[in-house]
Amino acid sequence: MSKILITGGTGNLGKALVKILDKNNISYTIASRKNKSGASNVAVMDLVHNKGIEKAVADKDIIFHLATDMKKDTEATRNLLQAMQPEANVHLVYISIVGIDEVPFAYYQQKLASEEEIKRSGIPYTILRATQFHEFIDDIFSKLLNILSDCCLKKLLHSPYR
Repeated sequence: MSKILITGGTGNLGKALVKILDKNNISYTIASRKNKSGASNVAVMDLVHNKGIEKAVADKDIIFHLATDMKKDTEATRNLLQAMQPEANVHLVYISIVGIDEVPFAYYQQKLASEEEIKRSGIPYTILRATQFHEFIDDIFSKLLNILSDCCLKKLLHSPYR
């Protein structure tokens, strides 16, 4: 049985962690809302809807909390913490973002509130504040460019000047 649980294991950071663990022959369990692959090392749980969490965290030594939700990150983190037993021998590793205490973005406030929940939980933890991932910025710009190009193309196609 794996002693490591990874929330967000199918995301960019989770995939990178999984690659490192695989390379070093370290077993792990990925927490996911669905087990599309049918893999035996996937625990089906939903942090936002508070389903399957207690079973997924049972008997784990390390939980990498890499999952995030732009609007409900604090709620998801709180649900995870409530499923963990403070007396259990578990260490939580939470990924946060550099500068969240300086920038008033709503998502950053969610991350900051999650950090505070973790600190108050009584569960041993490590909070790592990373800089924003390039994939995240690329995704935002790609979506923005798609919106702008769709908008501009429609205007050009319907322009009386073409």
